[in-house]
Amino acid sequence: MEKTSTEQNGGGGVRPGEVILRSIFDTQGLTPRQALTSWYEHIDVMFDARVHKAESGTFRARLDAFMLNDIVLVDAHVGGQSYDRSRKRIGRDGIDHYLLQFYMKGSVARRDEKGERTRTHPGDLWVSDLGQPILSVAEDADMLNLFVPRRLLSPLLETPDEHSMRILPGDAPLVALFRDHLQGLARMALSMTVDDAAQVRAPTLQLAAAALNGAAGREDVRSGVETTLCDAICRYVCANLPGTGMTREHVAGHFGISVRKLDYLFASKDGFASWVREERLARVYDALRDQRQMHERIEDIANAHGFSHKANLGRAFRAYYGLTPGQVRSLARERLTEADPKDRDSPEFSAWRRWIAAM
Repeated sequence: MEKTSTEQNGGGGVRPGEVILRSIFDTQGLTPRQALTSWYEHIDVMFDARVHKAESGTFRARLDAFMLNDIVLVDAHVGGQSYDRSRKRIGRDGIDHYLLQFYMKGSVARRDEKGERTRTHPGDLWVSDLGQPILSVAEDADMLNLFVPRRLLSPLLETPDEHSMRILPGDAPLVALFRDHLQGLARMALSMTVDDAAQVRAPTLQLAAAALNGAAGREDVRSGVETTLCDAICRYVCANLPGTGMTREHVAGHFGISVRKLDYLFASKDGFASWVREERLARVYDALRDQRQMHERIEDIANAHGFSHKANLGRAFRAYYGLTPGQVRSLARERLTEADPKDRDSPEFSAWRRWIAAM
């Protein structure tokens, strides 16, 4: 079953002698539809995710998370999927962390295929700067994750804004030392106290910074002009959806560029048309789960977001999310019926998710 829990001695607030907070999320025991929906709702705290082979019914996710003072360590076993983070999402959720991940099994890669080496090998360190756009794709993987607020790590880094979607080789001495340190923390986490967590925070941050600084080689990046133009186009389209006039020709003409140039700018997003379709699908997904829109017919929601027929939405929606619009609506209703609203503020409800959002 899906589970979220905390473990600590005694009741009330956490005191220095108590063990650190723990949260478990596990889709075992859920139906395939429930597992997908539950995972999308939890990973939505920081990523727009899309599970691979969603229709096979084999997706599984298990996260064992520990709060170490004001950083979070997560031992994760997750099925393959893409992880996206757009500038729009960055501005919306306000999360500004570094996510440091050791992929012990499986791998992750950039989807824009930039850089000399774009896919991790077992033991490599994958760095995500959640304050910058991310386009990545991962296989089924076992990984050790560390979430660190920017305010804690960036002062220790020589180039704090130049690490996103970078791979640090696992055989580099500083990277190997940092990996061993995190593995040790994971082994000891169940018995660690709040005092222990406070003592290991500084060494953990220093090791992370040493690994990133020691392995930090600059790589080619896209032109700042092109990045700025792409961001402006995204803002324009998002502001004017769900209008149906956001064609390649219209947008290219509005910005005084050729259609070919537009396609080039959105190549890393699988093309302009694909990006617009995914943006529309994401809005439909949110509308279907919105308690205030439960009375709306799916056909009406489809039309409002640029899908001329329910069947057109159904095919695109299932291909992207692995669920039909009706299934998403049904599961949303079930959760609203079963969940006690006051439980959403308790430590038992998605604790690790709330930690990340609050850090």
